[in-house]
Amino acid sequence: MKSIFSDAIEEIKKGRRFLVISHVNPEGDAVGSLLGLALALKEAGKDVVPYLEDPVPEVLRFLPG
Repeated sequence: MKSIFSDAIEEIKKGRRFLVISHVNPEGDAVGSLLGLALALKEAGKDVVPYLEDPVPEVLRFLPG
């Protein structure tokens, strides 16, 4: 029986372009998760657009990307 993680990995392998989003008014964990996933996908050779509707909180603007 396949796990949800193996299903997700297969979909990521098949995909070429990804839009990575988070919820409104993001706090540190949301911004970090979005950025981490976007960077991992880019490292895997994927075309990635990370998107936040709201501005990144000032305290987190040191993060890359």
